[in-house]
Amino acid sequence: FANPAFAGALTADAIVLRQSVTSFDGDLGLDCQQGSFAMPLEKDRQGVQVSAFRLGSNDALFGGFGVPALLSVQEYDVSVHYGRRLSPDWLAGVAVSPVFHNAVDLVPVGVPGSLMHLAAKADWGFRLGTVYEIGDRGWVGAVYDRYDEDVNGSGQAFGGSVSATFHSEEIVTGVAYRFTDRLLAGVEWQQ
Repeated sequence: FANPAFAGALTADAIVLRQSVTSFDGDLGLDCQQGSFAMPLEKDRQGVQVSAFRLGSNDALFGGFGVPALLSVQEYDVSVHYGRRLSPDWLAGVAVSPVFHNAVDLVPVGVPGSLMHLAAKADWGFRLGTVYEIGDRGWVGAVYDRYDEDVNGSGQAFGGSVSATFHSEEIVTGVAYRFTDRLLAGVEWQQ
């Protein structure tokens, strides 16, 4: 679960392993792996989840800088979620990602040097979540995510080395309803 509040509703241990492959028009392809372990600390009262995520790409042909270049993307993330039931209907949670690194490389084809190398890591941040349960079949939830990232860039596109700190924020809200034991519908808004 992406919303840490759901850890407060755990009734049993759970392990999730996910593999996804995404291909884009052109040459870029992404390969993602994610693993999560969740366990209740008190059944249906409080719990924790630890998730690890890895994303990598192939070296894709890219011509956005006027010369043929190879584009590649990598990301690694480990997060820890804690959730707690506040009342029979309300859950709240917090998450941190002590490990968060990503990188983008753009290397010209057949020419030494780099057009662009970007590397980012989380400096500090958190995720807050809340969930309201509608009976045993529906949920309304919201997540606020806020991180500072230290970003270092180098290569010809920057004229040398640069560094900056960026503030990333994300707000997500959604509604989900289980119509039958096999049919769940959801709507989500994200900014």
